[in-house]
Amino acid sequence: MDEAIEQYRTAIVLDLKSALPHNNWGNILRDQGKLDEAIAKYQEALELDPKYAWAYNNWGYALQLQGKLDEAIEKYRKAVEHNLKFSWAYNNWGNALRDLGKLDDAAEKYKKAMELDPTLVTASRSLQKILRDLGKADTAIAGT
Repeated sequence: MDEAIEQYRTAIVLDLKSALPHNNWGNILRDQGKLDEAIAKYQEALELDPKYAWAYNNWGYALQLQGKLDEAIEKYRKAVEHNLKFSWAYNNWGNALRDLGKLDDAAEKYKKAMELDPTLVTASRSLQKILRDLGKADTAIAGT
């Protein structure tokens, strides 16, 4: 991981205007459990590119790991605002809603994620589980 961080430092020096290395560096920090540091990197990425949907999505995920679900939902909403076809943001938004106990709303986000990317297995599985929890298993998607 330290080698990857060093490579992102180098990438930032080589291309000071690119948000991508900041975002990816944030992902490494997030995976190391350094959530506040990760969020700072996502913020840096968004300073360079305020429409960078992946940075909003990843920031939301870091917030979700901190238990800040309402704040996470706002970041997922921003991700979708900047990329209407961002299936992963809809999926993660569904996860946050599920964690808040808003199962019907979560199901709608999972459905949207699957509509955008029918191969997104995690959304399909999450939707199927929620439909079972809601007593609507008969409406679950076949084959998931």
